[in-house]
Amino acid sequence: MNLITSPLPRMVEVGGRQCPINTDFRASIQFELLTLSDKLTPEDILRLYYSADWPRPYDEAIKSAIWFYRCGKEPEPEGKGEKGLQGTRRSYDFDVDADALFTSFRQAYGIDLSGENLHWWAFRELMLGMPEDTPFKRRVYYRVGSTEGMSRKQKKQFEARRKKYALPERGRVDHRLSLMERDQAMRDYVTQRFQEANEEKRKRT
Repeated sequence: MNLITSPLPRMVEVGGRQCPINTDFRASIQFELLTLSDKLTPEDILRLYYSADWPRPYDEAIKSAIWFYRCGKEPEPEGKGEKGLQGTRRSYDFDVDADALFTSFRQAYGIDLSGENLHWWAFRELMLGMPEDTPFKRRVYYRVGSTEGMSRKQKKQFEARRKKYALPERGRVDHRLSLMERDQAMRDYVTQRFQEANEEKRKRT
């Protein structure tokens, strides 16, 4: 979707009906953090993205929420098309990088994230398109940048910074996964959890 010529979606289709969805970037940040920590449940997805009256069928509501989280796009390898970047490292973490993101949004766009209700899709585009001299993008560079062509001294300095900004492993999603693989792992995990919840519900009834 072209964010300039098309309005940002505030509804998703569930059961043949258009249903409101929580567009605030904080909801999708929580979704990602819960998934990476291996604590996400189907109920969490419904709670994060919909009002108290969850739309049915629930499995369709969850699929639509994941579609919204992915900004309506098929996932692409992280760093694709960017010179000097490797797609085999996780490049950011919303917990670890919270301070850098806050500072970088202020620096680059004059946006105070503590008081904004940014649409998730707009937040993602601004985050990924941030200037290279911002604290957040510098962290990303040291995590996924290539040392090819550097001198021994430069490589040593680079690797020291890479170690400084290294991210922790989280749950089932390995830190070496690319963004494409991580998104697939999220979808697979959510599907499994939904199936487990349905099985538990059948056992109780």
